[in-house]
Amino acid sequence: VTLHMVDTQKEGLLTYNKMKEIAPNITSSSIWFCGPIGFRQAVFKGLKEDNIDLNLFHFDNFSFR
Repeated sequence: VTLHMVDTQKEGLLTYNKMKEIAPNITSSSIWFCGPIGFRQAVFKGLKEDNIDLNLFHFDNFSFR
């Protein structure tokens, strides 16, 4: 497991493209995601566009009230 921290105050919002820059092996990694639905959908869309096996993307099914 490798943890990558992103300080949005210094680096801006995290995007799927930034994730690929931080972790170039993302295309062959198991991705565990916890966060807002909109961000999850953006990451999912990026994975799908890159033809990455979507079975490698795991997430909690929750939403903010």
